[in-house]
Amino acid sequence: MERCVHNRASLGASLRALAAIAIAVAALGGTRAAELSSEGSGKYAARSGWESICLGHVAMDVPSQVILGATPLKFDSAFQIEGIGGGDFWGELRYGGLNILESYPSDNAGFKQLKNEVNGKVSTPEEYRLSISSHREEVAHWRERVRKEPHSEFQKGILKDEEAALNELIAGARVSGVAKLNDSKSFAIRSEKSFIGGFRDDLDKRVRVFDGPLTTLEPGSPKAAENELQRIRRQYVTRPPNSIPHSPGFCTGFGFINEPAGPQSRFTVRIPFQLKQQPNLLFYVAITPAENIDPKDRIKLPRTSAVYAMTNQTGMTHRHGPHAVKILGMPGQMTAHEYGPICSTSTDCVPAEQAYDMEAEVLGEEGRADRPHLVLHMSAVLSDEYKSKLAPVSGNDNSNKPDHPALRGQVPPPYKVGREIFEQVLQSIRIRPGAFANKANGPAGDDGGKAN
Repeated sequence: MERCVHNRASLGASLRALAAIAIAVAALGGTRAAELSSEGSGKYAARSGWESICLGHVAMDVPSQVILGATPLKFDSAFQIEGIGGGDFWGELRYGGLNILESYPSDNAGFKQLKNEVNGKVSTPEEYRLSISSHREEVAHWRERVRKEPHSEFQKGILKDEEAALNELIAGARVSGVAKLNDSKSFAIRSEKSFIGGFRDDLDKRVRVFDGPLTTLEPGSPKAAENELQRIRRQYVTRPPNSIPHSPGFCTGFGFINEPAGPQSRFTVRIPFQLKQQPNLLFYVAITPAENIDPKDRIKLPRTSAVYAMTNQTGMTHRHGPHAVKILGMPGQMTAHEYGPICSTSTDCVPAEQAYDMEAEVLGEEGRADRPHLVLHMSAVLSDEYKSKLAPVSGNDNSNKPDHPALRGQVPPPYKVGREIFEQVLQSIRIRPGAFANKANGPAGDDGGKAN
């Protein structure tokens, strides 16, 4: 949101973990992609040693603890995995008209810094005065043009727009500002017809930020933003990622939005997560309401994420699929790609690394909250630490700095092991039991809509 004036971990350890995962996967037994099927609803038997997570109205299982993407302590930041660079793993979370941020754990100093940044989104009285003065000059200019050319409908239209913008700006100056809250760990500001509100929860030390249109414009003061934050906090509760609710509602990565009246009809979930026992395997889940689109027009997640930070890659060596799969009881498809060893003159491919990625998608059914458009993507991401041995490029201080420092000394599992893990996660995808009130399948609520 702009200012309102303008409206707006060692190699040995990783190999031991790899062996443990490979044994576990072999014991579970894999199936080929053409035979894969995830459940739409009903009873589900969790796998021994796996844990469940939920996002949106969907639950899934993973073979180890996960690190869910969160946001840095900066407004307008994206969900990401700390120490993993690359925009292919940046996500977002929207619910109704709200944009939601859930931060990395922070201390009070970090929260205060974010709070000050957000408070700076409100224009000062002097900034409003200057902007109003400028708009008045524009209105006067176009009034004169219309006076000279009274039959010009084009100029009359511009004058009408400029007068409306001026009136809205004057009204915005009266109602915008920082709400005075008694809680030092919360904040709320009003920016004309929009608000930004947030709080730091002592339970997990994370900061939550919500921004979007006000659901009501009354009262005509920053108090409306405070009321909006209070309304959200009555609906949103903090939870750890592996705590699965059994009541109607919507899972965020680190919270839960109660939906007693029915599911929200507008939402976007794009969240990355990482397996602690296999840190090189990065997943990305995207869930949105289904639309009636032609399968050939489906929008794909980036296919380049596995090779994002590779300077010397030999290209794709194998393409698998697309294969038919079932996700949430609906027909979908899965594809996978393997890439050649990544080498440089300074590392000579020691240790050899293999990159690959895979993705499964189901288009869903429009109007059915239990049949969303869902994409599960996984990439075997390389450490790219060889970059630190390269000569720096003049004028680019980051040219020989790894993009993935958190993966130093780590290597991905072989393609076969990675694929087995991906397929097991895919098979586990299901509608979370109790997600919908009265077994409702269609959208019934639309909280967070724009106020008139």
